[in-house]
Amino acid sequence: MAEGVTAHRTSVLFLMLMLLMAVSVSSIANAQDADDSEGPGITWELPGNHMLYMKGTEQQPFLDRNWTTNTGEPLGKAEFTKLGSATNPNLLEIQSAPLAESFRFEGNITVRLFASLESTNDGCRLTNVLPGVAGAETAFQVSLSLGSTVVLDGAETNSLPMEESYLSAHEFTVRATDVNVSLGPGDLVSMDIDVQHDCIQTGVLWWGTYDATSGIILDGDVIDPQLEYAIDSNRMARVEFTPISPWGPDDFPRQVVEIVGPMDWDEMFHGFGKEDQRLEHFESPHGTRIGEANRTIITWSSEKPLEPGRYMVDACFTVTDQDPGE
Repeated sequence: MAEGVTAHRTSVLFLMLMLLMAVSVSSIANAQDADDSEGPGITWELPGNHMLYMKGTEQQPFLDRNWTTNTGEPLGKAEFTKLGSATNPNLLEIQSAPLAESFRFEGNITVRLFASLESTNDGCRLTNVLPGVAGAETAFQVSLSLGSTVVLDGAETNSLPMEESYLSAHEFTVRATDVNVSLGPGDLVSMDIDVQHDCIQTGVLWWGTYDATSGIILDGDVIDPQLEYAIDSNRMARVEFTPISPWGPDDFPRQVVEIVGPMDWDEMFHGFGKEDQRLEHFESPHGTRIGEANRTIITWSSEKPLEPGRYMVDACFTVTDQDPGE
């Protein structure tokens, strides 16, 4: 049997699946890798990057998976001064919620921070006579741990003289490459942030808005969703989705699932199909059951039997950390 076709990303939802199936009086073939368009198969398109965002207040900060839609002045901030950074450089200590699932991460990690002056002015730039010696630049030192594994240990971001306000905050980053670490349930992602601020103007680290997405970018596989289908003897279709994420099933807050067909294999692309071919449209789950490893499985069932032919299960699932504006 040949493989399935490649799906294309939509502009609204961020996790997408296309499952191709043939309905007949005989048994249904198992899904295979997707590369061809001549037979049953399955294709996932997953986000390439995953995020943990800084949230909360300076006194009670935390790392969270949800990309906020708030705009305006950031809800979270930590101010720093030249004297303060010299005497007590530690700005924040922040952790994620405990992991709900085990997972192995292989890839790169970037810490991205947004900071600015309290108000726009060129005082730091004008007094940055000799960067590093008689300068007025700002930089952050980041320590990052995944469980018990230290990924960054006081690693320094880029350094620059700030001159903007929060309306056009400066971006500071530091990167860990070729990370390979295993985490288990209950493990935490922990981050310490120190600051070196050599300008007399007060600086501010910002987080918690749509534009000020200070946090951690995981460039690698993080989620492992599963989707299966079954056709019973009456040709009724049952679709099951297992939302697997290190932070639990709440990482997948919304979904759209459709059964489309009958149609030829080479017509089976995400979003393709005439109106009268869209036989089933599911959003709210019809039910749930508990599966392997005590995971919650979301289920849907067709209302009518499918006629013999070739069908596509076309599905999109929202992931909480992806940009809601895309």
